[in-house]
Amino acid sequence: MEMEKYTKGNVLISTPALTQSYFSRSVILMPEHNEKGAMGLMLNKPSGHNLNDLFKTNLQLPLYKGGPVTTATLLALIKKEH
Repeated sequence: MEMEKYTKGNVLISTPALTQSYFSRSVILMPEHNEKGAMGLMLNKPSGHNLNDLFKTNLQLPLYKGGPVTTATLLALIKKEH
């Protein structure tokens, strides 16, 4: 596919045919896509853990699987309230 079809800020939804993959039934926000590559954050696969499991805090914010295909990085997606 041409790079122009996927741009920063797009939301990608996997097709029903993608059944035998880590990305099966996934919804991905693409915060970055350029000539160097792309990065996506999986939005719909809870890990079963929350922020308090990793850090000493009282925040019970859920953590989700997915993001860059690595487990060594923690990225945060923050919803701004008006």
